[in-house]
Amino acid sequence: VAVSLKKKNKIKYYENYPLKSVMLRNVLNLFGLSIGAIILAHYHLILGLSYFILYLITLIWLLRFRCKYCYYYGKICCSGFGKIVPNFFKKGKNEYFQKYVNFFTPIYLCIILPILGGIFLLIQSFSLDILGLLIIFILMSYILSEKYYLKFGCIYCKQNYNCPTYTQKHKPNPE
Repeated sequence: VAVSLKKKNKIKYYENYPLKSVMLRNVLNLFGLSIGAIILAHYHLILGLSYFILYLITLIWLLRFRCKYCYYYGKICCSGFGKIVPNFFKKGKNEYFQKYVNFFTPIYLCIILPILGGIFLLIQSFSLDILGLLIIFILMSYILSEKYYLKFGCIYCKQNYNCPTYTQKHKPNPE
């Protein structure tokens, strides 16, 4: 259900995001994660498996240092983590949401490592397979972060006014 906060501009926020968009986001995330792991596994299988472990640790990190302070704690947020986090962490104060924004940084390792690994593999021994996977991974990372998340997730978030990821690229929606 979207809530209109400004009648004039019809700015809407979701109290709970539609399940279809949450599922699509997670399918795209898993696709990107799989491509990243395949790239790294071309160097060594343990590196590909370690990437999955790093991703899982990063998700736990985000639940602990981001999601527990979010407005969507206990609700369906754009990633669905709002419904998951109460199973692991107690609710934190919403005002700490922005305080812990720098704790979001580890997620970028999950983007940078496959790119660096793919470049390294291409320098070591050029392969069209690796080049194709690397291009798909980079496009997926860009499309997900710049197009999908910001335009279909962040714009409808109740906390976008308080989120540097969103406000760096868009005019925030005041409450």
